[in-house]
Amino acid sequence: MQQIWRFEASADAPHSVRPSRLREVAAFAFPHRRAIALIVALMLAVATISAVEPLILKLVLDGLPTSNGLNVLLTGLAGLTAIAMTRELMDGSATWLTWRTRIGLQYALLEATVGKLHRMPLRAQRSEGVGAIMTRLDRSIQGLTQAVSLLLFSVLPSVMFLVIAISIMLRLD
Repeated sequence: MQQIWRFEASADAPHSVRPSRLREVAAFAFPHRRAIALIVALMLAVATISAVEPLILKLVLDGLPTSNGLNVLLTGLAGLTAIAMTRELMDGSATWLTWRTRIGLQYALLEATVGKLHRMPLRAQRSEGVGAIMTRLDRSIQGLTQAVSLLLFSVLPSVMFLVIAISIMLRLD
């Protein structure tokens, strides 16, 4: 009965992840696929804006010594302000949607595991105690949703920002 509560592939390979486990997690995330795609798109847009912002600042600084330097400065400041506001709105929307999706995913996982707990034999529940089982379930589900959120909504946009910034730098050089 212990194998039910672990996120392990098997006893001889505790750190490997079977593709069937990933499919199970993906099945819980599937109803949220549109929100996840929107979050990833928003985060990639924020990464792109963050990579383009120094280029606009460079154009402003390069245009200052020209004859219409004040006009370039005001246009650049207006552009940077618009970019900053857009970036913050997109980042805030992505954060709100991330938490909404994460709570939905966590609720779906908790509902499925509690349903499985109710179908288990009473003997298995008495051997360990329902409180201990529920605590382990809750912590495991929170850890899983945190890991998925971190990978999708923090690591992926950071990697994309690096790729975009490197490509811009290579083109400038």
